[in-house]
Amino acid sequence: MIMAVPIIVLVLVTVLVLAFLAALVRSSAFKGAVGERQVRQFLRSKLDPRDFRVLNDVTLQVAKGTTQIDHVVLSRYGIFVLETKHLSGWLFGQAGDRFWTRTRGRSKVRMPNPLRQNEAHIRALEEVTRLPREVLQPAVVLTGLAKFKTSKPEGVFSLVELLRWIRSRPAELLSRERLARAAEAIEAARLAPGAATDRAHLASLGVRGAGVVVSRMARTMAFSVLGSLALKVVGLGLMVGLGFLAYLLIQNAIDEVRSLVDPGMRTESAQRVETAQSSAGVRRVAEPSIPSQAPAQSNPEMPAKAEADPLPGNLRCAYSEDSDRCVCHDERALRVDVPHEACKRRAAGRQ
Repeated sequence: MIMAVPIIVLVLVTVLVLAFLAALVRSSAFKGAVGERQVRQFLRSKLDPRDFRVLNDVTLQVAKGTTQIDHVVLSRYGIFVLETKHLSGWLFGQAGDRFWTRTRGRSKVRMPNPLRQNEAHIRALEEVTRLPREVLQPAVVLTGLAKFKTSKPEGVFSLVELLRWIRSRPAELLSRERLARAAEAIEAARLAPGAATDRAHLASLGVRGAGVVVSRMARTMAFSVLGSLALKVVGLGLMVGLGFLAYLLIQNAIDEVRSLVDPGMRTESAQRVETAQSSAGVRRVAEPSIPSQAPAQSNPEMPAKAEADPLPGNLRCAYSEDSDRCVCHDERALRVDVPHEACKRRAAGRQ
């Protein structure tokens, strides 16, 4: 029982940590950070760096402030401008709608159409790179579990569909020289990534408390990086704790079974009782042990016989001279087998 206390504490701590992580995972900032990280790692692992270059968190200055692009993939087959959305539930909307609707359970939320958002990114890149519109390819990437209840608009992809779409571009649209100039122009025009740029971008969008929002975003990004590792550590700790608890319970059950079937695991008191009975020459028929009693008082008329009597004082014996039979019983009237001569001496002493 004492050893099980650390296991209970471990389980309680694990439950609290999991509750905290669950609340964090449900936050919108965490979902956005997770989605962008998934796309970034996916593109890095699936696209050949000799043919594709990926820029993340590209913030550009525009006439009304700034615009922020999640991912820009540069290649000779086009420049792919990606807007990432990490959503769940059902989606309703078309390409030309100003807003889409997202439902999850009983909740219903309107959200800006990400395809229209991405058009603003395309216009900003057109000004920076001086490239024609057909070279810039917009796409919205859904990384969560959200599904369209209506027909899915063109230009919306899952990660697998995005990779297939990028690799399916049939012809080169840019020479290596034009692609290099476009990449240099974007790098020169983009604002330095960091909290200051994020704060200025939110302020340009009219978001109040931009500094607080940026600090929360920074913490959320850190959690997104460490989240998977923390979940693995907590899961491993929970598995170890439960396994150790199961080991203790099984070991306790094994010890109980052994104590019932193994004579070597009987208590010391039982062993002492058996030793005393063996030395007295007593073998119990109906009971495994004999309660300790005060020594029987000797008969003053037969001191020698009383002193030679080795039987416990709680036995009463009866002897028949006609049949030469002697029987002894304890205080509960249970028969006890004793040596014949000892029985005769006890019967003679009780007369």
